[in-house]
Amino acid sequence: MTTSHANDSAPTVADDSSIRFSSCTFNTEAYGLINSANDLVTIWKRLVKSGFPLEEILSLLKIADEPIEVIRTIDALDCCQTINGFERRSADLKKKLSTIITHRNSTTEEKKHKVLQALTTTADELRIAYKIVKMGYPLEFRDRKGPDFRIGDKETKLLEAKSRFNRKYFVGMNDKSVRLNEKGIISLLCRDAFPLLEEAFGEQNTQIALINLSHSEYGLLLAMHSLLNDRKFDLKKALDDALALSSKEKDAAVLYVEGSGGTTEFFGISLERKIIEDIGRSLDKIESILRKSGKSFDYYDVAYIAQNPNDWLQGVKESSAIF
Repeated sequence: MTTSHANDSAPTVADDSSIRFSSCTFNTEAYGLINSANDLVTIWKRLVKSGFPLEEILSLLKIADEPIEVIRTIDALDCCQTINGFERRSADLKKKLSTIITHRNSTTEEKKHKVLQALTTTADELRIAYKIVKMGYPLEFRDRKGPDFRIGDKETKLLEAKSRFNRKYFVGMNDKSVRLNEKGIISLLCRDAFPLLEEAFGEQNTQIALINLSHSEYGLLLAMHSLLNDRKFDLKKALDDALALSSKEKDAAVLYVEGSGGTTEFFGISLERKIIEDIGRSLDKIESILRKSGKSFDYYDVAYIAQNPNDWLQGVKESSAIF
């Protein structure tokens, strides 16, 4: 990706077939987009004509690569057109974006934050829907309150899509390192995912939760572990496992991440809700203890502890008066 400082305008196609905005130019394949730059420019014009406030949104997103979220969203909107129930999803997004843009009592920064959140969560939801359909499952968007999707033919299940945004530890330049085992990685995924489960199951009454950890603190470790150690975390297998758990009346969640660097690959793992919550709450308790103790800790410290959280808690009980 390169940055530029031209006047605000709709996207255009650069000489190298990348897509160009006033603040950046980027290759569509590098971000795992389905459509070409030429097609995306055409889709942009069509959506603007239909009333999507894309030009107003672009005036808010002037920094570096922020317009990428707009393109991810319109790419996903186009890909999902043939999925039953899509029209309502598209109309709801257009209304939501227009409401954010025209809200008089919101500052520019508040509008920008809400727009980026709406674009990212919608793109995530649409991209996982498209992926599930491409894997061969019958799926449709639901047009009522509750879970986002219905999957299946003879036996149907309800699915709720959630995205986790919780990056708070700044890694930066650091001499620390941690050699993680698979147990530790899965524990960290549970730590990131568990706060979303109560809403998905308790409030939305879903049967299966799809938790996107691509934007979370430790989510990308799953993709890294898979690629570096030739360990396959197949999304289709994860979804099949979740469907099998749900058929046994067990709440299940698929924790997944999207690959980066020009791939549309997804990595996923399925776990029972109870397992995710037990592990996640354990690590949350540990971080709370660390904060109360006044000791400084970071990304690497939490990752190290995650490999044996119960041992850490037991050690604290034996050697500290915190408890």
